[in-house]
Amino acid sequence: MFVYRNGVYYIDSLQEAVEAQGDNKGDDSEQIYISIPEDKWDEFAKDFSVQVYNNKADYKRNSLIISALLALLGGGVTYFISGRALKPIGEFSDKIEEVQLQNLSDSQIEENQVKELNRLSVSYNKMLERLSEAFKIQRQFTENAAHELQTVGRDETIIVNALVDEVLADLEPLAQEKNIKLIGKCKDVNMVGSDILIYRLVYNLVENAIKYNHSGGQVSVEAYQREKQVYLSVKDTGNGIPEELKERVFEPFFRVDKSRSRELGGVGLGLALVNEIVRVHDGSIAIRPNPSGGTIIEVQFAVNRITA
Repeated sequence: MFVYRNGVYYIDSLQEAVEAQGDNKGDDSEQIYISIPEDKWDEFAKDFSVQVYNNKADYKRNSLIISALLALLGGGVTYFISGRALKPIGEFSDKIEEVQLQNLSDSQIEENQVKELNRLSVSYNKMLERLSEAFKIQRQFTENAAHELQTVGRDETIIVNALVDEVLADLEPLAQEKNIKLIGKCKDVNMVGSDILIYRLVYNLVENAIKYNHSGGQVSVEAYQREKQVYLSVKDTGNGIPEELKERVFEPFFRVDKSRSRELGGVGLGLALVNEIVRVHDGSIAIRPNPSGGTIIEVQFAVNRITA
């Protein structure tokens, strides 16, 4: 509006300059009649051209000044209003950034006067409660599992190949149901440890390999001894485990394929228990890809480990 009024002012000033040299006929006539002596026409044209140029320059300068002032004013008002409007979001963001595993219960956000943010705060607080409960269960599982595993006798002589045959026989019905072929490739291998726990370790690994395999696939279990180490590997032909998730699969309740896990049942503790059994036997466990597709999980134990 200011720029428009500025333009009208300079146009009117040009019209007044023309009218000053003209002779209007009739009060109601919108036409302008200019009567300029011939000897003064050049002077009038020169003066009028200068005025047009000056008006144009003044209009451009004033328009820029007006636009700049209005932009600054509008920016200041917008910054002030948006700052007040976005302040609750900023506080909400700061609160989220402060969240740590150790203070989940202390990181809940108070109700907000902004309706939409209040609903978001409620949802966020509920999420924190679920996370806190999940971590609590995970810690309890780890503590209880460690305690229970420590109390089990671990100085028994285990015939590994016979134990593997027993596991394969127990899981044969599940393998037939899933159309999976079980293959045992175990040599005569003995080791010292807990027969119950090593059985559970092999059982969990083979069961997982069956569940997360393709129909028509196979699971191979191999055990052999090299020097003073016993190597036990379970190889499947499933989808495999992404490289970035190989360390996380041993976490309690973690699942690689959550959609399939819901269909297959279980709560995601199988490999976590395997990891604990390996730990209490002073062994090591590793995951590597199967060259023919799928996953190979290899466990390594000392033949005659020192028992507590």
